[in-house]
Amino acid sequence: MNKMLIRITNNWTIDNSEEQLVGMFLDEVISLFQIPEEDGCFPYPPVRDGSAYPHGYLKDGEHVLITCHYNSSLLFTCQCRKGSYIDDQFPGCPAKNEPYMPDGEDSTGCEKYDGYYPNTHAEPPGPYKDGEEFWIGCNSDSTVSYRFVCKHGHYSGFLDDCPDFSNTTNEPENLSGYEDKNGCGLYPFVMNGYADPPGPVNNGEHVTVKCNFSHSEYNVTCQDGTYETVDLKCPEAQKLEDDDPTRCKPYPSVENGYAYPTGPLKHGEELFVICPKMIKIYKLVCVNGEYRGSFTNC
Repeated sequence: MNKMLIRITNNWTIDNSEEQLVGMFLDEVISLFQIPEEDGCFPYPPVRDGSAYPHGYLKDGEHVLITCHYNSSLLFTCQCRKGSYIDDQFPGCPAKNEPYMPDGEDSTGCEKYDGYYPNTHAEPPGPYKDGEEFWIGCNSDSTVSYRFVCKHGHYSGFLDDCPDFSNTTNEPENLSGYEDKNGCGLYPFVMNGYADPPGPVNNGEHVTVKCNFSHSEYNVTCQDGTYETVDLKCPEAQKLEDDDPTRCKPYPSVENGYAYPTGPLKHGEELFVICPKMIKIYKLVCVNGEYRGSFTNC
């Protein structure tokens, strides 16, 4: 298949050289030609500075999960009822900001980083001169960091979220405040993994917990409003073997986006660079120690 730009929906475009990636979004294409079931809802409208899941049509009683891209770890659920979404508890997502942090001794510079964003640290810690770059990293994951630049006293850059996992366990629990007794809320955080779908789900349905750095998967069923207890063990990322020149190192931080998985990768393995603001996804392949693909920047 020749390299081409494929229009998937009104919102997503994918720059890709393989047909496989198209299949990931095929359900969205099909949904364009559907109509809601009786009392069901059309796809949730685009969320400014955020995203909604699932992307397609919902049945009466089902929920959509809303996450925010910037400066917020809050999660919202809106229920489809009689053809309309009940979203009065969703205030909207915060916009990207560039906090003003001038250095008292240099009006064009920026002061030392003091943890403005929760659960983060900066390298170098500052203070910073005008135009100087620095990286804000997540305390919970040493592989996640975001590039910032000091611009006339402002911290200028993109930071998605660095959640606090210090008190998190793999014991499934219902989402606090989730009142639907006919199902389960959001599935809790899984170290080195994630749940697909993230929830909520109805009783008898299941989520699949997938591991970031292995092919292990676990099906966890919702029973009587509670997720069944499963011994989840997702391995950490393997350290790069210096004597294997065909392996690719972890992909560097992406300004205004992120890579998934982060790596390291073996020869022939793939990762995706996701640009939330541009609403694009790029696929890269590890080839003899180098990442190959069409991505330039977000």
